[in-house]
Amino acid sequence: MDARSTHRSDLSRFRHDWAALRFEWAMLKLQLALKQNFNPLQPRNPAGSEGAGRWTLGGNGPVRVATSQEWKVLSEKKQPDGSLAEQTVMGPDGTIIRAEYPVRGPTRFDDRYTVRTPDGTVRIFENVGSVQTIYDGEGRKLSEVEWTRNGPEPVARVQETFVFLAPAVPAAFNATIVAVGALYVFLSINNGPNRQAVLSYPAQKYDVPTPTSPAIFAGYLTNDEVSKACGAYKEAQAFLDDATIRIRKEDYSSKATYGTAVHMETRNLMRATPVEGLHAEISFLKTLDETGEPPNFAILNQYYGRIGSMRMDIFDVTRPTVACVYDIKTGKSGLPPARMNEIATTTRLNYPQAQQIIVTEMRSAY
Repeated sequence: MDARSTHRSDLSRFRHDWAALRFEWAMLKLQLALKQNFNPLQPRNPAGSEGAGRWTLGGNGPVRVATSQEWKVLSEKKQPDGSLAEQTVMGPDGTIIRAEYPVRGPTRFDDRYTVRTPDGTVRIFENVGSVQTIYDGEGRKLSEVEWTRNGPEPVARVQETFVFLAPAVPAAFNATIVAVGALYVFLSINNGPNRQAVLSYPAQKYDVPTPTSPAIFAGYLTNDEVSKACGAYKEAQAFLDDATIRIRKEDYSSKATYGTAVHMETRNLMRATPVEGLHAEISFLKTLDETGEPPNFAILNQYYGRIGSMRMDIFDVTRPTVACVYDIKTGKSGLPPARMNEIATTTRLNYPQAQQIIVTEMRSAY
């Protein structure tokens, strides 16, 4: 290798590492903003407006009232039949999402989401049937993914687009991951009995994408579609449902202690009746975010309900190259970028064979 080639290689490696560091720094800033409930744009709903702060998807989902910790409605438009045509919302970290639901009939897309993260990055997610296309803020196509029975699969002829963005590829790729995480949190608010928001992203965050790279995706699936992509989804749900039947909310003095009891009982049931490929992994960040204190590892071998806090995720690695992560929820929704990073790190350390991560919230049916 001559000196010029060596210089190009070193420069490419420097740009790659610099983009990775910027991504890590952005995640830390976002996590701090979430912890402080800081909103850099300080939005205010119009004074005296009817239904200000009210969250509704018309005929597409349930009514939900936004709180200071959730998404605030900035504007919305209705279709002639009263259902929602367009809505713009802001998250607690300053992320803005415009959701478009076109008038029924022949249209270019089924639904479309424009995501602007706090640093000004824009990503557009356009869905047509089982295919999701991602564009940057200039309208350039970044990726196209089809959800199959095996999970999200990139359409190679479009995924190659990332290659031609060099040397800005790592930064563009990481910015897309941050945006897709925000979209997933937004979609999760309106999960239903048979409508489950899922997030999929590569376990190896900083690899420059190729036509065969794991796909980036956020959208709704049915329970059967999740089960086909994740081998032990129904078994994990059964463990959580059984735990919430055994743990009575009225026996606990706070939501935090009740949540710890549910998580620990779920873990105990999984250990008592092991299912191959299902594992409980303690989450430091989720524990801190939901309870305000770090995990108390001393309670792991004690009976549930003792003083201390603990939250976990269920990892489903029944498929060789996919880690499905079931984010158990007994309270608020949320998956900030730092949590995405934590899940990816846990996957790389404990399940190095997994190339793709699929995340979905899991709540008890009871």
